Amino acid sequence: SYGHLAGTTRGSGSSSGSAGEAGFEGAQIFNTMQADEYGFLPTWSAAYKMINGANTMIKLTSDVPDGNFSEGRKESIIAEATFLRFFAHFHIFRLYGYFWDIDSPYGALYRTEPSGLSNHVMPRLNVSETYDKLLEDLDFVIEFGPEVTDVFHINRYTAMAFKAKVLAMRGASGDYAQVISLVDQFMAEAPYSLHADYYSYFFNKKTSAESIFGRHFAGNMTSDEIGITRARWSGSARGLSCGRAAISRKRTSSSAP
Repeated sequence: SYGHLAGTTRGSGSSSGSAGEAGFEGAQIFNTMQADEYGFLPTWSAAYKMINGANTMIKLTSDVPDGNFSEGRKESIIAEATFLRFFAHFHIFRLYGYFWDIDSPYGALYRTEPSGLSNHVMPRLNVSETYDKLLEDLDFVIEFGPEVTDVFHINRYTAMAFKAKVLAMRGASGDYAQVISLVDQFMAEAPYSLHADYYSYFFNKKTSAESIFGRHFAGNMTSDEIGITRARWSGSARGLSCGRAAISRKRTSSSAP
């Protein structure tokens, strides 16, 4: 499921070229997708498979007695699953929701329980409610998530970086100030550092101290299996720092909230 979703969870402006050049991914980037687009159903299905798996993990782990875990480990497992639930909903929301209009009724169909006959059919949330649920999940991960292990596993700082992105997307009163505060906290506390030059990042992706959340590719994967990687959201501390600077400039030069 992660493979289907990773390609379009990116910052704005991170791709180049034309819509036709990138196929289905380009249609998502350049907003030219049609209802009969060949990648539509697999992407939707992959997201909700991830969501259902995450919700099942959360429920089953919650039912296990606390004494079966080392201190903090139960909450950490639930937090990792909660992030994956957020990640998939965030992807769906950006592709199929009116995320730019806080007053729109067209938010995400946000599932927080394993799917079954009793809850298979449910209404979608409005946009404001969707933002609230996304931020609620991220706040839980920030509080209970694990510390940094490697670039392929999420941690509390991963959630902090994504929270800054979600707030920047929503752009409600006070959101931009929170973005700056979050990124400043991230840069001060998180154990990440920038390479001396951007070029070096691409030769150290698996161990880079700049990478916040990366996608793992098996050594024997072909280029077709990997797909278009040049347009991936890098999930790097450099991108977060640049985003913070842009928000700061915007607030200084306008009356943005």
